[in-house]
Amino acid sequence: MRRARTPTSDPARTVPAPAPAVAEAGSGAPAVLIAPGVIAHARTRYAVGLLWQLRDEVRTLAEQVRQTGAGGDDLTLYTPHSGRRQIGLATPRRGARRGMRAGAANLDVASAGQGWLAVFRLDSRLPGSASAWWIVAERGALIYEDRILFDEGEARSAFAEAAEAPGWQRILCPPSWGIPGADASDIALAMPLRPKGGALRPVSVLDAWAPRLAMAAVLVILAAGGWYSYALWQAEQARLAEELARIEREARLARPPPAPPWVEAPDLASFVSGCDAALRGLHVVVPGWRSEAISCTAGAGGADAVAAWRPDGGRLAALIALLRARGLGAPQITAEGGVLGGRIARTVDMAPRAGGAAEMPFAPEAVEARLRARFDTLRVAYTLESRAPLGSARQAPVPGAQSPPGYHELTFQTSVALPEFVRLVSDVPALVGESLVWDPATFNWTLVARIYHPLPPG
Repeated sequence: MRRARTPTSDPARTVPAPAPAVAEAGSGAPAVLIAPGVIAHARTRYAVGLLWQLRDEVRTLAEQVRQTGAGGDDLTLYTPHSGRRQIGLATPRRGARRGMRAGAANLDVASAGQGWLAVFRLDSRLPGSASAWWIVAERGALIYEDRILFDEGEARSAFAEAAEAPGWQRILCPPSWGIPGADASDIALAMPLRPKGGALRPVSVLDAWAPRLAMAAVLVILAAGGWYSYALWQAEQARLAEELARIEREARLARPPPAPPWVEAPDLASFVSGCDAALRGLHVVVPGWRSEAISCTAGAGGADAVAAWRPDGGRLAALIALLRARGLGAPQITAEGGVLGGRIARTVDMAPRAGGAAEMPFAPEAVEARLRARFDTLRVAYTLESRAPLGSARQAPVPGAQSPPGYHELTFQTSVALPEFVRLVSDVPALVGESLVWDPATFNWTLVARIYHPLPPG
């Protein structure tokens, strides 16, 4: 999520003007920007242009603020939002003060849980600008946009780009902007006369607690052990995949050209839903045993879900008995480093997507332009990398064989709102889920997907 931009003048030298009287609700009169990060409306001052982030429950609030990498030393005020799942960070340098309300948290645009996007024109009392534009959005009860722009052309471009994302239940903007399906924006109707919450508090009030630090250390140790075992399993999977690729190359000329890889694959929502159900079914807490990261990897006709346990003082007989009692059957016994463990694998059946043959993949440039604009605003950990066709960097092409298309690989991690992130890319064609991993130690989901496209020229 982006921090609102400031005007060209130095915010530290700007002297806030007294809050002007604002017309009654429904008059259409704009609010007034009296500082780079403060608006006045109905005799109340609101902080705007906050930096919104998902709350990291592993780290303390002070640690999360210091590690934002976006001026954390100046972000000394915060407000919790959406049941403390999200926090908004503010700085006194832009005019924010303790007790001031967060403007984005006080808008009443749509019913609870609905996604909405709005832009409001503001009168400006700052030097060099007579007006400003406040873009704000909420999706899945989380603040998605909260920024101030001073150029109308730049505001219109940014708003139109945000409006392209699917799933908005309501869009508000000036009628002259020509956004299809949008209603007229009126801040006097969208913001109640009396603030309803979102008061700013000092970050230092919830500074580091010793018990939380101890718990974070334990979680890091458990996660490191789990990821190490998972890395070994991935290496074995890579070896098996390379052997399978060799066999495929030898037989490629003997069979007809394959269909594009996305035609027989399920759509991403079905892949995530099926894997989610399988992983939850395999998650069993066994006393004296540590559950490793549970994975679901795309395969022929569906996906393969795998769960593993390593001893932590427990007996093998107890593991076998409890898994059988849960209807999972006896586990496969493993021995890594002389330590016995257990492993359960399941096949998840998934139907191919409807109309996959008619999907026209985006060009590589379109994938970059559309997805980076959407995910950068969320400020979530993700990667988007362009990949060459499988095997093209290691083996020479087989004469007469059809080359597979290249693709972008999209990877992101989250502990909340996984279905919301999937909906953000629901309009992208040729999108295929590759793997979904859930780590019981950190409660984090890791999703890897491929966005196929034709090979670039040359």
